[in-house]
Amino acid sequence: MIRAWAGAVAVMIVGCTGGSPNSNPGNPTAPTKAAPVVTDVPSKTAPVTPPPAVANAGAGEDWLVWWFHGDTWRTRWLRVDGEAASVVGEREALIVGDAARLWQIERADTEVAVKSCQCEHDDLKRCPDAGKVTMLGLRARELGGDSTVTIHEARAEPLQGEDMEFGLQVVGGAQARLIVESSDSGYFCGAHGSYSVVDTVFDVAAGRKLELQPDWWKQLPEPIRRAAVQSIEKEYNGCHGTALSTNELMNEHAYFAGAALTLVRGAPTITWKLAVSAMYVCSSDYAYTGQSTSGLVAEAAPLGLAGPLPAGVTAALASIGDAKSLGFSRLTLPDRERAARLAAFTAASERPWPELGSRARSMGGSAGQAKVDEGRKKTREKNYAEAIAAFDAAIEIDAELVSAYAGRGYAHLLAGDRERARADFKTALRKSDEPKLQAAVWFNMGTLAVQENDTKAARAAFEKSQAMRPSKQAEAALAGLDAPGK
Repeated sequence: MIRAWAGAVAVMIVGCTGGSPNSNPGNPTAPTKAAPVVTDVPSKTAPVTPPPAVANAGAGEDWLVWWFHGDTWRTRWLRVDGEAASVVGEREALIVGDAARLWQIERADTEVAVKSCQCEHDDLKRCPDAGKVTMLGLRARELGGDSTVTIHEARAEPLQGEDMEFGLQVVGGAQARLIVESSDSGYFCGAHGSYSVVDTVFDVAAGRKLELQPDWWKQLPEPIRRAAVQSIEKEYNGCHGTALSTNELMNEHAYFAGAALTLVRGAPTITWKLAVSAMYVCSSDYAYTGQSTSGLVAEAAPLGLAGPLPAGVTAALASIGDAKSLGFSRLTLPDRERAARLAAFTAASERPWPELGSRARSMGGSAGQAKVDEGRKKTREKNYAEAIAAFDAAIEIDAELVSAYAGRGYAHLLAGDRERARADFKTALRKSDEPKLQAAVWFNMGTLAVQENDTKAARAAFEKSQAMRPSKQAEAALAGLDAPGK
């Protein structure tokens, strides 16, 4: 899994008392929609302590709280006055705000064709469709305005491969900053699958993704960082044959991989993700990722998740209970604009939120290919015995199905059976001269050679892979062989 992170640079303390709060708490409002109390099944784990509240902050302020509940988003407009918060309105939609502006977040999906791996990449338009897949997109539409901002653009060009799956979700945020997680997995004309997760922070008000300083996360409290790294320390050292301490991994090797904000029994909870780069032979996604959790902390200010929140907002969140994703926005509305913004909020459209993921829909396929797809799925789940059994079944159905040999060899490799992996890779190379598949199989042969400490064979295999189909993976593998000590 290749993980990337883009975040915010500017520091924004959520819940601070500065700015221009509404100076007229008695300003009339638009008609109020009934606000049901959201409840979920209580968790059996230990209770999470809510963040400290600011008792006198938030007097006469407008806030939005937005959360994902069940299978859709809800946004609640609150009027906060000290320790109390009254519900002004609620919409079954994702609406965020910044100062006096509001945006409704919507999906903007497209449907594209999936082409066979037998097609030439430069002539995909003339190649018949093998299937369809929904590419996921996200946009923000300003309420009371005409502007639209693209947050995550959905691909419009055809894809080449098979057994593809995509995901897109907002996993938290503050003000008009959204933490967005996108993912993709599939077999993009290779001998084995790839899996990528990218976390970004998008500032809707600024209309762009924001970049974090690479080492900003090292200011987080030490227990947060230590817990995340400790969760991967044993596995990392076991595969790499090292004895790095937690401090060495944390201070010299770890990097920030993302964050998410949820609501756990009424308490805002940040999930922190730290990762350590790994050799391909140890992790097919080139990284180990560990997690830890905390409440809102001052050091999370670059994400807008510093806290503490006003007491009224804290009480409102407690009444919601649990939520998969959470965000909040403090509004600073002049009297002359408040009624208009509230009217736009009340008129915001309500519609079911689309599925968080999509899969490629095949336009046909053999029984053998169906078993290959099953084997690949089991491989991704690290259930290698069942994966190998599925590939066995595919070969029984069609002994010339090259992808079955390549997939079974990869499952054997991950399971630690190098001899069976080598036999399947050689069979796949003998049965197919298709460059894309051969490139991927040669890469796996190089990985096998690395496991056997045969640097000469590994280099030859990676060079063949790179010559047939240049890739960053093969380039990185060759660079790793040239590292000191190799």
